[in-house]
Amino acid sequence: MPYSGRMGRCRTRTARPGPIAALLGAILTLCCAPANAITLFGSNFVSPGQQWDPGLSLFGEELAPRLDVDGLVRFQVLNQQLANQTDDFVTPELDLQTNLQLTATQRVYWLWRPFEYGAREPTYFHFGNDHGWTKRFSETPQALFYEGQPFNWLSPNDRVPLDFTLAIGRIPLFLHNGLWFNNFMDGFQLSKNNIQIGTFSNINIMYFLTLGEDQPGLNLNLANRREAEKRVMGFDMNGDWRNYFFEISYAASYDNSKLPGLDQNLNRGFWAVSITRTFGFNSGVSLRAMGSTGNGTAGAGELAVLETQRGVWGQLLYCNVFGATNQWKTPSVSGSPLSQEGILFTFDRQQATPELNLRGHGTVGNAIGVVLDPRAPITYTPEFGWLIDNEYTSNDQVGLAFQIQADLAHVFIPGNTLSEMVRRGILYGALARLTLLGVRNENTHTAGDRFDFGSMLELIYQF
Repeated sequence: MPYSGRMGRCRTRTARPGPIAALLGAILTLCCAPANAITLFGSNFVSPGQQWDPGLSLFGEELAPRLDVDGLVRFQVLNQQLANQTDDFVTPELDLQTNLQLTATQRVYWLWRPFEYGAREPTYFHFGNDHGWTKRFSETPQALFYEGQPFNWLSPNDRVPLDFTLAIGRIPLFLHNGLWFNNFMDGFQLSKNNIQIGTFSNINIMYFLTLGEDQPGLNLNLANRREAEKRVMGFDMNGDWRNYFFEISYAASYDNSKLPGLDQNLNRGFWAVSITRTFGFNSGVSLRAMGSTGNGTAGAGELAVLETQRGVWGQLLYCNVFGATNQWKTPSVSGSPLSQEGILFTFDRQQATPELNLRGHGTVGNAIGVVLDPRAPITYTPEFGWLIDNEYTSNDQVGLAFQIQADLAHVFIPGNTLSEMVRRGILYGALARLTLLGVRNENTHTAGDRFDFGSMLELIYQF
């Protein structure tokens, strides 16, 4: 269960606010709101438009195509002092998603992020003596896959339950709150969903096989890149039982070659178990345990995580604790497996920011915070975190974060009547987020300085 404060993300001199951050900060103050997609064909312009009926069928289902386009525009304004260096950045982001709905159960999905190569390789403007744009463009999609139930036509009138869902292509896969698997995989998934067995309900079973992953790991050296991009196959099962939600997974990496001069055996097994217990609205506890088996180049490793959140007097408290051995490895995670554990552990895909060590293995850490008035258009989230580093870097850290999130549609046009909802119109999906971060490092040789700190303003529009 993720913490609820965030959707998505110090030295001898004092960091000064960037000029753009100061200007935008004056009009600031961010929470998600849904927005309509654009329908490129269909009778209505706003999704979901009426589907077109060409009078054809696909795998025994009536073909009724509709092409929807939606996405996200984000501007990140970052001012920070990190690793003994002060920087000011403006980083744009564009996520374009298209959903070609073919039949009631079949679709083709496409995600393109044109202004970046991948994690920490964005287009950005850098202020300072060497000010200017660093431009990066990608012509290939981050995700492109077919998803549907193409086997139903083999069994007319559902005599045999062949409602298996197949996804094939470049597919996003997110398991165990992103701690175990979080990447775009080239391969296929085959799943059977909504199974009922006694008091167990909504059971979903999935097998997946990858030919490699699309995004590298947090540290872009060759060894970590290969760990994130290796070939993996496995299964995942999740479902509900009374007030519990469970998830069980096993995977094995296979047929990964060794590079000359790099003694790195990537083939091993991976397991994970997660159990979540809910206590009414906005309260629950998740316990997660996962591990990797050993081989000739690395021993076995384990990770344990406790995630809690509880509503108290109208506020939402959360406390997440984790610990991992030095040899723990994941099947494949792009960025950091700890991104959902707190503001201070959030991996920002665009720029490196002040943060507690995101490595995961060889660390013990905690994030505790409170979302003030979580149902309000503007929320405030203070957070405290710490981390003990048990590896050779040995950089123990403590940190503080404060985040303000504002749903701009409700801020500019308050109220909950039908008239006010209609007046908000195109403002739906507009939000802003201001994050203040400060981290104290114990090992200045590893970190570069005693303190890292910064401010990040994000203006986001979801359409």
